[in-house]
Amino acid sequence: MVERERHARISSGMAGAAVRTDLDIIQDGLGHAFVDVSLSTPGIRETFLVDAGEALWFFEMLAGSGMLAAVPVGGGDVFAVQLPRPERAGEALSMIRKALDAVTGI
Repeated sequence: MVERERHARISSGMAGAAVRTDLDIIQDGLGHAFVDVSLSTPGIRETFLVDAGEALWFFEMLAGSGMLAAVPVGGGDVFAVQLPRPERAGEALSMIRKALDAVTGI
C-alpha cells in the first residue's frame, strides 16, 4: 500500500512506459537486511525501503509472480509492473534469505 499522492504520481508518470526495476540489498552481516526497491522511467524515480526481515513474504511473492504492484491506502486502482527478468527476483530472494540466516535461521 502506498500513500494516495505517491500512488497518483507513480501511476501517472509510469503508466504505459518501460519501467526499470532495481532491488538493492543492504545487509550488515548480523542478520538484518533491507531492500531498496526502485522503479524508474526517464521522467520519474520512486524508491521504497523494505525491511526484508519483516516482509520476507513480499519478496517470496515477487519471486513467484514476477509482478510488482501498488495500491493506494484505502483502496483504488492497482498499478502493476511485470519484471523483465523475473529470475532476478528469485536470485534476490536467495540473497535476502542468506542475509537473514545469520540471526533468524530462516
